[in-house]
Amino acid sequence: MDSDIIYNIDGDMFPINQISLREFIGDYPIAGVPQSRLNSHYVVNYLWNGLFGFKPNEIKWDLFQRDTHLITDDPKTGKPFPGISTDVGGTMFFYLNEEPEYKKIIHLWSGSWNKETLINNGILIPEVLIKQLEKDPRNLNGFYFSEEVQCTIIW
Repeated sequence: MDSDIIYNIDGDMFPINQISLREFIGDYPIAGVPQSRLNSHYVVNYLWNGLFGFKPNEIKWDLFQRDTHLITDDPKTGKPFPGISTDVGGTMFFYLNEEPEYKKIIHLWSGSWNKETLINNGILIPEVLIKQLEKDPRNLNGFYFSEEVQCTIIW
């Protein structure tokens, strides 16, 4: 492949700050937002595909060859378990079981964060945006009605 880093970003996200994707991913082969699905006995951990980056020359492609969004066997034991449905990123479950190291992208879901959360996570957002966020009538109990992914705001 010609590119040494490939990133995917959801169509409803837009950058609000400059970021060096090369510096962000650093020495990791993959960067992503962790997600989980569970049933009564198992947890399937994977990376959300809406904001995801990787170095194609450094990942193990054979771990991506499973095309399923219904996880029905335990990769450690090979034993079946009740299926867990995931979204399209669920296939990362198999990769992360073999290669668990990745650069975690901080994702703050709508209604779960405020200015203090940003400070505690070292996330810098221009003050003009903070003031706009604080005016949103949809905010509840001091938490913003917006999503934050390190340097991206989703309205």
